[in-house]
Amino acid sequence: MKHYIVLYFTIICFLSLKGQKSDIANQSLEFQSVFSKARVPAEWERADLLVLVWHNYFDAISEIAHYAQDEGNVLIICKDSLEVIKYFKRNALNTARLQFLQSDFNSVWIRDYGPINLYMNGTDELTVVDFLYKRKRKEDDLIPLQLAHLQNIKIMQIASETMGLVQVGGNFMCNGLGTAFSSRLVLKENADLEEAELKQIFCNNLGIKEYIFFDTLPYDFIHHIDMHMKFIDEETLLVGKFPRGVADEPIIKKNVDYLLQNYKTSFGNNYKIVEIPMPDDLGRYADSTGWADYLTYTNSLIFNSTIFVPIYEIPSDKMALEIYQKHFPAYRIIGINVEEAIADGGAVHCFTYSLSALSSDYIWFSKPCDIASEDSVLNFTAYVSSSNEIKDLNLYFRYSGQKRFQRQSFTRDINVDNWFELKLPIKKREKIEYYLIAKDVQKNLIKRPITAPMGYYTVEHESLQFTDIVFNDDTLIWKGGLLSLDYFVPSANSDYLFYWRSEDDFNVRNSNLLDASVRIKPEDRDFVYKFSLIISDGTNLMYKYFYVKRLVNVNELWFKR
Repeated sequence: MKHYIVLYFTIICFLSLKGQKSDIANQSLEFQSVFSKARVPAEWERADLLVLVWHNYFDAISEIAHYAQDEGNVLIICKDSLEVIKYFKRNALNTARLQFLQSDFNSVWIRDYGPINLYMNGTDELTVVDFLYKRKRKEDDLIPLQLAHLQNIKIMQIASETMGLVQVGGNFMCNGLGTAFSSRLVLKENADLEEAELKQIFCNNLGIKEYIFFDTLPYDFIHHIDMHMKFIDEETLLVGKFPRGVADEPIIKKNVDYLLQNYKTSFGNNYKIVEIPMPDDLGRYADSTGWADYLTYTNSLIFNSTIFVPIYEIPSDKMALEIYQKHFPAYRIIGINVEEAIADGGAVHCFTYSLSALSSDYIWFSKPCDIASEDSVLNFTAYVSSSNEIKDLNLYFRYSGQKRFQRQSFTRDINVDNWFELKLPIKKREKIEYYLIAKDVQKNLIKRPITAPMGYYTVEHESLQFTDIVFNDDTLIWKGGLLSLDYFVPSANSDYLFYWRSEDDFNVRNSNLLDASVRIKPEDRDFVYKFSLIISDGTNLMYKYFYVKRLVNVNELWFKR
């Protein structure tokens, strides 16, 4: 067994908590323990600085930098800052909060060789952890030390007697409460360590009490977890979904099943899974031939109240952006074209890195899932992380259609700092909208979502289901004009998102009406087209394939557009 040491300074060991306890008092003590030791923050917590590298993909990187300055400072690592400024001014882009670090580097993939953020001794002592970047890119591997020096932040390196611990940022994600995910690539890259040894190192030094490894995906050649999975809150995972049996769908399903069957969230609940399409590349999915690029929507960046989502100028982009908008209410969702970057195996998350705020103020809570009956009670449990004493925590709620929010105060646990509970009686089977606001003794407000009150969460009496969606597998005879989705989905409504496409990629629409716009040959009289339909309720995804036969007048050369 290799003896691992911490360079620069030592971190207090975070005690692993054995299992999930149903008792609320013990659960609150767990949360207090999390925030009193070392803690890796989640991506959606407040960040002060976004870091980019000026190497390639200039259109995408400059667009992110332009909008990100509305949220915080942007640091661009480059060879020549004057060259970058000229580019921004030539394209009328914002430069008000740009900073520069002129340095040597090898690649644009700052996510992978950038350090991991870490809060020490609570929420107000930020440091960064530097890992060995085992990619034969020596200049890249030196960037974390330069960043820490530039920002006057402590840096920690974990090393053995012979080599550093290997980890890349694209293969490490954390929910901010001591749970982390990686693909088994991290075990392969640290082959001198047993799995239990590696977990213990992350426990001792980063406060990771539950480190979960997933099987790598055969057709994602970089094997980074951010290519198909993303934490979007403390209990919810955004997971990429292929059609059944296509590409990496079987392994992703196996990984999700493994998680749901063996682990609970930090609140003791089942993880919530939100599905988002894994788009095809010109009708092809990545496979053993290597022909298609590995397109993904999970490889996004959350930077305060703006989210940058990879897009490819294809119709399913709209569905992906709407799914993000549903789960991040009133956040600004910006699509970034990454067609150039994805050909090299990366997207938005891969070439961005955010440095967390010097102190963390956040409300952690478990969202109610649904209203089960006419007379129900919504149970809220919450923990507020703050460097200041919290004075109170309030829930603001209203029934859908009402203008004013009502206020209900949480009850404080007198035995545990900043732990709160609330039982909210509900007497109507209606959609409820709500947000939370905490106030500290300095009269500072902490909001959840951070966009409140413009942004708010919703809870409904029941979740939308696909059980009422009925398809006729026989070929539909169609005389042109508009083909309504109501032929297939009698209960179609505005809560569903639709994406149609013909097998030949001639006809694509994002609504429940399919326009007849497929090009035809003049000598053909009747045609049968295979269509794919993706339906999303914002959480679940359904694929369906069907045939449409178009009766055509011999003189027609084009369907009516």
